[in-house]
Amino acid sequence: MQMTKLPRRGPVLIVDDDETFLKSLSEIIESWGYHVLKTTRGKEALQIIRKKPVEAVLLDFQMPEMNGIECLGYIHRDYPQVSVVMITGCSFELQDFIDLGAAWALQKPFDPALLRQLLDKLPGPCNFNEAISHVSVNP
Repeated sequence: MQMTKLPRRGPVLIVDDDETFLKSLSEIIESWGYHVLKTTRGKEALQIIRKKPVEAVLLDFQMPEMNGIECLGYIHRDYPQVSVVMITGCSFELQDFIDLGAAWALQKPFDPALLRQLLDKLPGPCNFNEAISHVSVNP
């Protein structure tokens, strides 16, 4: 049986200070055919976005140096076409993250199938909010 190689999509930037989670999530997303960029720091994430356009950013809420909310603010202000999905181990109100500029938020641990559904419906960086309106999820 011949395996067909998935087309490369993305890139998707993952920002999380937990290197084990970062490695695992990037492997999962790459297996779906996405090109993945990754970093453990918010400031470096902004440098990456400045150099290379990304479709989406998966952004941890709690990080040292620059937390996810601060990084989200910069991304939302300077790169409004980039969709940001906040990822957190804390309980949260989805609307709070959306009010700050996130397209969506997921609580760790989350079902990777949900993330794939969100990313696969992503037609382009400017249409993420429209894409998730067709995804049936209960945050």
